[in-house]
Amino acid sequence: MPQLSIGDARVTEGDDGSKKARFAVTLNAKADKTVRVNYATGNGTADAGEDYRRTKGTLTFKPGQRRKTITVPVFGDIIDEKNEKFQVTLSKPRNAKLGDKRGIGNIRDND
Repeated sequence: MPQLSIGDARVTEGDDGSKKARFAVTLNAKADKTVRVNYATGNGTADAGEDYRRTKGTLTFKPGQRRKTITVPVFGDIIDEKNEKFQVTLSKPRNAKLGDKRGIGNIRDND
């Protein structure tokens, strides 16, 4: 059975608007069946709604697909603060098992 893993993401916040933190989700082998996995963000030192947009959903890998991307908007500000972190966690895989199920989003302060 193929194994799902998520990577970490790094983004430098801007002064306003938003930038995208991109998390790569990969299968370690081709799957003969459609693979699905749920994902959801969670707070660390960064707070949803203030530092990034709470995001959740389901990824679908058609047979033969091995890579998908989860995009999480990170909000800019002009506050001088420490670098912050949040996470994206994979859950409830179908037709695959979980390997690395937690990706860390690193938000680098630019102020």
